[in-house]
Amino acid sequence: MADKLLSCLIEAGNKATRIATAIRKDNQLFAILVQEKGILKNSRIDFKTLADVLIQQIVIHNVEQKFPGLGKQVFGEEDNEFSNTLGEKFVVEVQKTENCTAKLLTSVLDGDEHTGKHLAALTHEKTQCNADEISEFVTEDDLALLKNIEIDLSRTAFWVDPIDGTHHYVKDMKDNVVKHGVHERGLECVTVLMGAYDIKTGLPILGVVYEPFSSKTYQSKNSFTWNSRYFWSCSIPGTPRNNVNDLYQKTLKNRGDGQKLVILSSNDEDLIDAIQDEKSFTCVVAGACGYKASCVFKGIVDLYVCSSDNCYKWDTCATQSVLMSIGGGICQFKSLLKEFVETGVEVDHAALKAMADKHTIRNTIPNTPSLPTWANIGGMVAYTSTQASMECLQAVLVAFKERKTNE
Repeated sequence: MADKLLSCLIEAGNKATRIATAIRKDNQLFAILVQEKGILKNSRIDFKTLADVLIQQIVIHNVEQKFPGLGKQVFGEEDNEFSNTLGEKFVVEVQKTENCTAKLLTSVLDGDEHTGKHLAALTHEKTQCNADEISEFVTEDDLALLKNIEIDLSRTAFWVDPIDGTHHYVKDMKDNVVKHGVHERGLECVTVLMGAYDIKTGLPILGVVYEPFSSKTYQSKNSFTWNSRYFWSCSIPGTPRNNVNDLYQKTLKNRGDGQKLVILSSNDEDLIDAIQDEKSFTCVVAGACGYKASCVFKGIVDLYVCSSDNCYKWDTCATQSVLMSIGGGICQFKSLLKEFVETGVEVDHAALKAMADKHTIRNTIPNTPSLPTWANIGGMVAYTSTQASMECLQAVLVAFKERKTNE
């Protein structure tokens, strides 16, 4: 059962990557497809694009096709209403046939029939991978193991972020800065996130993370194509599997300079203020929650901390699954800090890891349209089980504890 559910998400993610790159390739078309959603807490304009809306609907459609009745359990960041430049509003959904989807998308695109048909063709691509095709993504040994893992679909739901890092997707900053292997901004920070979780425990069980713009292959000085990359995980207790562990171990080994790295957002003022004098690790900044968490499970950095409520369930469900599958996780920051302060004594790394696991974030079904109910209230920490990760976490907690004492 787990193999079929994972295959379903991988297929959807593969389509999502193709659509995200196809839409982003045409700047003139892309300008039509971007709409402002409002102002974020960091005063940055938030956007949604047709790629966001369409990809989320593709995931819903794929899940519903493979597992009838389960599509209504797919939750995400975007509503499916989109307006064209004439002000006409449309509900974007994958239709029963490619032709019907093409007609709908053509209307959204102000009558651009060619592009509407192209996106519809990508949307309705063959959705059933055969064994040879899926083995390109998941090894035969992993598939055999996953096949024997039962998942109760009646208690399964999904959090999806169709384009995490939409600001970077829209702006495509050319002045990308890379420090310690981390992209500060740009298309490299964009991910497609799909996580399945157990409704009763709130814990993720499967995760799929796509990077549509992972790297470039240059044909000439000014001509290149984007390469995509994907990661998957099964984080069901007792049966952790993933395709990231080899990369994770290799990256840790190659770093090998003893320098510890903590990744954060440039606008996390409380965190920056608390750790500004910290010398035990180096801070790097980057955009997009999914990308920053992926830097942890890829071994590029040791810890990711967000002290505010700016990350949501759709940002963390998939990456939490991957981190759990390598022995780490994502926990709530402020509840962990509270227990750490109340403990009042120095804890060893094993005890700190157990404490972090205790405060793991839980995924819930959204019961209101209010964004705060979907946020990871109290901030979040993405960590691994390494000594370096725990040393960084302890240093951050001590810094916050000392600041609290001095207030």
